[in-house]
Amino acid sequence: VLYLGTNQGLYFRKDSEKDFEFIEGTNGQVWSLQLVDSTLFCGHNNGTFVVEGEKARKISDRLGTWTVVKLKDRKDAYVQGHYNGISLLLKENGEFKDLPKIKDFPHSSKHIVSETDGDLWIGNEHKGVFRLKLKDSLNEIEDLKIYDFENINGITSSIFNFQDKLYYATKNRVFQFLPEKDEFVPNNPIADLLKGVERSSGKFVPQEDQLWGFTEDALINIEVSDLSTGFSMNTFNIPKEYRNIPGGYDNISKLAEERYIVGVVDGFLIFDKDAFKNNDDYKIRIDNILKSSVEEQIGAVPLDEKGVFDFHHNNLSVKFSIPEYKKFVVPLYSYRLKGLSSRWSDWSPVSAATFENLPFGSYEFEVRGKIGEEIIPSTTYHFAIGRPWYFGNWAIAAYILLLGLILFIIHLAYKKDREKRIRENEKALKMRNLEAEQKIIKLQNEQLEKEMAGKSKELAVSTMSLIKKNEFLSRIKDKLQETENSAQVRSVIKTIDKDISEEDNWKFFKKAFSNADKDFFKKIKAKHPDLTSNDLKLCAYLR
Repeated sequence: VLYLGTNQGLYFRKDSEKDFEFIEGTNGQVWSLQLVDSTLFCGHNNGTFVVEGEKARKISDRLGTWTVVKLKDRKDAYVQGHYNGISLLLKENGEFKDLPKIKDFPHSSKHIVSETDGDLWIGNEHKGVFRLKLKDSLNEIEDLKIYDFENINGITSSIFNFQDKLYYATKNRVFQFLPEKDEFVPNNPIADLLKGVERSSGKFVPQEDQLWGFTEDALINIEVSDLSTGFSMNTFNIPKEYRNIPGGYDNISKLAEERYIVGVVDGFLIFDKDAFKNNDDYKIRIDNILKSSVEEQIGAVPLDEKGVFDFHHNNLSVKFSIPEYKKFVVPLYSYRLKGLSSRWSDWSPVSAATFENLPFGSYEFEVRGKIGEEIIPSTTYHFAIGRPWYFGNWAIAAYILLLGLILFIIHLAYKKDREKRIRENEKALKMRNLEAEQKIIKLQNEQLEKEMAGKSKELAVSTMSLIKKNEFLSRIKDKLQETENSAQVRSVIKTIDKDISEEDNWKFFKKAFSNADKDFFKKIKAKHPDLTSNDLKLCAYLR
């Protein structure tokens, strides 16, 4: 009998040729179907059911049962994970007794792992991982510890036991519990195996010696192997559009040897693992190449010919494909055009690439494929765009000659300008030298004038002293004339007259004073024309 849990209720089918039949009383969301000790438990939005043949019997009315797990340290005891906590079931005389909800534990308990030492591990998407031990009464917690994963998004996370090791997985990380350290560590064989794999959720489904995980476009299958790592991984490509299950609610169950059933958005999918394995012989091929120009229509390019195109045909369209892929495989493509860009394009299901207005040069078109998580080796196509006429050899030679001529003209112009600047600089230098010489001569003249002025002042002083002396002699003369007019006195007066030349002394003084104080007499005569010679002498003396 095959049982299917849906969001409408529980269904069964006895024969593969018959339709599924609804089991009465199970209307609503079914969360889990678990065969434990030959008993099939149904976790339901309305509680917990035991499925027996074509009927389902409710054994717990507690709202929202995610899962039912047997306690490994107690006989005939089972723990139920609910929306808001956990509770226990006891099996007595073939009947199940629903015990009260465990006190002081109001957390959603979607994933539960029981260990032989009595520890219960409960994964919560918001709080992390709880490790608790129950009292003998089975309705209270004796010991509780929380393992908090800071800065890690726990939405869609799960906790599970695989190969006797405990794991906690989120969408991007897988942690293994180390009992000797009492902590979850991110470095472990499964985490190493999944590096680079973008999973759609943290949900894992352990089944005996294999573990199932989920990506957007594939199922991940991890198996125990004889390799040094201990595990090997395969992917089975079932794209998101076929499953479309919200993250964290993916599920897969084994039907028979290598045959599995997967829940999808509008039903279930059954596949054979061996027949569904990835084909290592997938190859990507280029189907056709089209070239065109602005004026001409599109033309096909023979793939067996050398790809050398005229510059006018610089618009290219390339189509490619992966032949013989299976129904549920949606291939993705990524390409690049070396010579234009070395960056790969984003993965896309579009199997064509178009390039417009390519400049001349050599190119290598490279396209690769992706089916699920498997990368298909790339295929390349080499081609070249010819040079336009204005980049031909004759045109380049003409450009070189023209460039040489322009450089020669620039050289001549520069040489002429340089010579002109030299002449101008020499002329400016001469002018500066002449100005410097003139300044020197001027300074020398000014110095001479200062020296002449000093000498003239000294001469004027000496002349003034002489005049004073003559005036003194004149007074002596006048005194002598008033005495006896002897021959001896007359001789003295004659000598004094001979030494005194007042007019000459005055002219000499006037000339010397004018040199010492230029235009003094002219200025004072202009202002005072009535001044006598004696007045002028007095003024000069006062000056």
